[in-house]
Amino acid sequence: MNIEQEGENVKVEITGVSEEVAERLEQICAASGALRPGDVLEDAKHPASPLNRYFQWDDGLAAAAYRMEQARTLIRRVRIRRVETLPEGPKRVTVARRYIAESDAKDNGAPDNFLPLDAVAGNPVYADHLREALRRDLERIRSKYDDLNLILDVAAEVFSSTDEVEIAV
Repeated sequence: MNIEQEGENVKVEITGVSEEVAERLEQICAASGALRPGDVLEDAKHPASPLNRYFQWDDGLAAAAYRMEQARTLIRRVRIRRVETLPEGPKRVTVARRYIAESDAKDNGAPDNFLPLDAVAGNPVYADHLREALRRDLERIRSKYDDLNLILDVAAEVFSSTDEVEIAV
């Protein structure tokens, strides 16, 4: 796939999906000027569409998978709010997730397990894995915005200090 970019012919390498799928998504986008999930789903309903295999067409299985995602979202919504009154008078408020995805805490690929924050807190193994997950996330963010030339001075400051980030767990 070639894309004109500021007058230069740039070769874009497709990742994550096949060239056929990427081309089909481009066609759908060109037809309406934007890529809308509803349009993608409508195209994917046709068995001959290269998008078809990316969807679960058994309604029972799809419903169960959707409910599992809803459960994950619910678990991730629970927060702990800690208010500490400092000697100088102001308060310091810290908010954190109550449950940590075990895949973030241990990097073991088990996204359906969530651990209470207090089970992770103070555990050096979990802390090391959380630091590594944070570094990976920050690198993805840096890469995303580097490509778009949209990193703000604040973001650059944050990324320059990632080696000094301390995670209190």
